[in-house]
Amino acid sequence: MSKKWMQIYLIGVLSLGLRGCQEQGIIDQLREENPFQSYQSRPPSEIFIVSCQFQPMELPADVNLSELPFWSEPVKFTPVATTSPLPRIGFPPSQVQILQENGLDVKVAPMSYLPTLTQSIFEAGGSLVQNQIQYNLFRNAWEVADYPGYVLEAPAQLFVHALNGSVRSYELPPGYTVFQVHCQPWQNNLQNRIVSVRISPQFHLPQPPARYEWDESGQLQLIMDQPREVFDQLTFSGLLPPDYFICIAGGNQPQTTQTLGELFMRRTSGTDNYQLVYVLIPNIQTAAEIRNHP
Repeated sequence: MSKKWMQIYLIGVLSLGLRGCQEQGIIDQLREENPFQSYQSRPPSEIFIVSCQFQPMELPADVNLSELPFWSEPVKFTPVATTSPLPRIGFPPSQVQILQENGLDVKVAPMSYLPTLTQSIFEAGGSLVQNQIQYNLFRNAWEVADYPGYVLEAPAQLFVHALNGSVRSYELPPGYTVFQVHCQPWQNNLQNRIVSVRISPQFHLPQPPARYEWDESGQLQLIMDQPREVFDQLTFSGLLPPDYFICIAGGNQPQTTQTLGELFMRRTSGTDNYQLVYVLIPNIQTAAEIRNHP
């Protein structure tokens, strides 16, 4: 190789090396400027995640839930150790009474009662509608600082039953019923592991045609509304310590009664009528706990 070609070859190698160094430098700079870098470096034991498991079940419509062991027996709450006095476990009696008057019933109990509930439903001819689903709830990026180590992907999840009891969260056909569930740490305290839960019954209305609108920057945006009628008076809120669950079911009014419970918790398949029972299990865990016990 001549001296001239050797010089050209060396210049090419140096330019490639310089380009590689520049690209690596840009990558390093982006990593340094990444606002989540300090968060991602947290050990798994310091990363708290709010999750909510959802288990739908169904049983024949003529079964009287109040006669099942879980509903007929009083629940004994276990003592809860917190740094702040806990006002109440579960939901206020006034809210529960309003729900019952509208054909819905809700009960909170320790996880030790869950086998009793599921077994009594199976013995009454019920079954699981689908496998258990777990949602991990994460906050928006700009809210991470408010809850150190607490990440959230969406402010709420929708638990929806279709004709087959399946879960949907977007693009709901008109006529679907929705329980919108919000889970937050109580008093922004992650150490107590107490979840503040707000559940709002909603009805999905017919979706208007999509339209285009100009935004403030002059860009044309596609707008697709998904209107829902929110039953504000039937929204209920409460507190759940670790290892507690919520059970939502229809009341025991006659099936001819047009109540919210009839709308939300009853379904028909062919000539058979069913009633639905929802189990929600909110929880606060560390990433290490979830990894070790998924």
